[in-house]
Parts: sequence; C-alpha cells; structure tokens
Amino acid sequence: MEGTATGLTALIESVGTILTSFLEWFTTVSSNLIANPMIALMFGLGIALLIYKLVVGLVGKASFRKRGRRK
Repeated sequence: MEGTATGLTALIESVGTILTSFLEWFTTVSSNLIANPMIALMFGLGIALLIYKLVVGLVGKASFRKRGRRK
C-alpha cells in the first residue's frame, strides 16, 4: 500500500511541475506579445472588427425593412 501512495505522490508532483512550467512559458510569451505594439494593434483591430460585426448583425436583425422583402 505504501508503494502505491508513493507512486501517486510522484505522479501528482510531476503533473504539478509540468503545469507550472507551462504556465511560466505562457506568461512569458503573453508578456512579450503584449509588449510588442504591432501585435497589440492587430489584436485590438481584431476585437474591434468582432464588435463591429456583432453590432451590425444585431442592428440588421432589429430593422423592420426586411419584412416587406420577398425571399
């Protein structure tokens, strides 16, 4: 029974180490991307485009001009 607990503990520690390493890498990559103004500009433009499409879609659905048209 003792060997199983030791093996499980080692597995949990290994998984924790892998997750910690991945989060450190992700933090480093994210910080470098945010620090780059060109990447931040492209990301901001992408978000602005999504918001624009959402607003245009909602306004288009709310307009009453479509009722008179035939399909």
